[in-house]
Amino acid sequence: EPEERVHKVIDTVKGYWQGAGYDLMRINCCHFADTLCRTLAVGVLPQWVTNLAAAGATLQDRTGGGQPVTPKAVIAAAMAGDIDAKYLAGRGAAAKPHLFLKGRIPDERC
Repeated sequence: EPEERVHKVIDTVKGYWQGAGYDLMRINCCHFADTLCRTLAVGVLPQWVTNLAAAGATLQDRTGGGQPVTPKAVIAAAMAGDIDAKYLAGRGAAAKPHLFLKGRIPDERC
C-alpha cells in the first residue's frame, strides 16, 4: 500500500530532524523533504531549493560563524554558484540522501 510505505519512510527518517539538531543552513526542512523524496524513489528536489541554505552554510564556514551573514550575501553567493563542494555532495538523480552518506540512517529503501 503506497500510503503505508510513505508512513514507514517518514517514521524511519523523522528522528533525524529533531529540534536540537535542526540547523537552518545544514539540516533543515528542505533537506528533510529531499531525503524523503529520494527514499521514496520519486526523485530529488530541484537544486535551487537547497542552494540558498548551502550558500549560507558556505559563507558561515568562511567567516568562522563569528560574523553575521546577510541575506543579500547569501542570495548573491547562491546566484553565483559560490557553494562549497561539501554542500553539493550527493546531488543528482542517482545520489543518495546526505544522511545516508553519513551513515546516520540505514540505507534501506522501503
